[in-house]
Parts: sequence; structure tokens; C-alpha cells
Amino acid sequence: MKTVIMGGFLGSGKTTLLLKLIERIRERSDASLPVAILENEIGSVGIDDVLIASHGYQVSTMLSGCACCTLAGELPEAVMEIERDLAPDLLIIEATGVAVPSTMAENLRKATGASPRICVIVDASRWRRMRVPLEVLLRQQLRACDVVCLNKADLVDADELAFVDRSLDDYEHGATRIVTSASGGLSEEAASLIMGDDAA
Repeated sequence: MKTVIMGGFLGSGKTTLLLKLIERIRERSDASLPVAILENEIGSVGIDDVLIASHGYQVSTMLSGCACCTLAGELPEAVMEIERDLAPDLLIIEATGVAVPSTMAENLRKATGASPRICVIVDASRWRRMRVPLEVLLRQQLRACDVVCLNKADLVDADELAFVDRSLDDYEHGATRIVTSASGGLSEEAASLIMGDDAA
């Protein structure tokens, strides 16, 4: 079971990008390709899982805690349950907006031996305002990620997008960066980068 963790601060566009990714995956392969989605949300009511379910996808939800801290023990259990009961080819874990994806991945590695791919979504339209007050969290979220999506690119001009790209050099090194937006579909190349070359 291939596992992808999608992280990023609140409002960065994770759910929209997740839906576009699933659409692209289903276009490129058999429509019956088993894809499972695990939502990690803080609170007693899930919002994103309702949105995803409205698109016809089955969603498992972990509520009332963060999968990298208070629910750390429940994440591997939930993943193993999904693999056992649903046996999907792909599991996408959408992390809560304050989670640290690399910590979630490490928890899964230790408990299940899995090697999740980490994709972090950055809101290009709010990056300049967020990067100083949220520096510690953003550094943690970007740590050890495989892909960074400079999302909501349609809401900024080329100069601002270049600023976001340059300033990310101070937060992470080595991740593949791609430009995405809700106004356009997710390209095949972008989907392949998020998933990893072996999924192309």
C-alpha cells in the first residue's frame, strides 16, 4: 500500500488539491483503483471529510487530536486497519493544519515499516504574512518533505511567486517544488511528482 501524507497550514488548500490528485489518479488508471483517504482533524466534527465524501469518496476520520502528538498511537492503528479491511493500492492521509508530517511519517515507519511520501502545501497568497509569526511551525511542517506545492498561485503575481520560492530556501532543502492552484486542474506531471516517480 503506497502512502502519501499531505500536510500544510490551515487554509492552504490541502483538501482541494487532494481531490484533484485523486481525479488525476483515476484518469490515469482503472477507475476501480482502490484509493483510501484518512482525515486527521482537530475538533469533534469533521468538515473536510464531509466535502470529500460529497465527491463520492469513502473517508476514514481521526478527530479530536493531532496525529503527530495526541493521536500518535492511533495513527498506525488506523492505517493498519485500512490496509487490512480495505486493502487499497493508495492511502492518502490529509493531516490537520497544525500537524508535523515528518513526525507522522516516523510514527508510521516505526509501527508499520511503511515509508510514506510527504507532500506539504504552502499557501503562496499568505506566505509573506505567515512566514515570520509561524516560522517554527512552518519549519517543522516542511522538514523532510519530498514535495512542496506552492498553492493558490493564481492569487499572486509572478514576482510574489518568485519571492515565495526564494524564501522557501531558508525553510527546506532538497524537496521538489511545484506550482499549483485551485483554478486549474492538476497536471499529470504534478500528480506524478506528488506521488513519486514510481507511481507515474
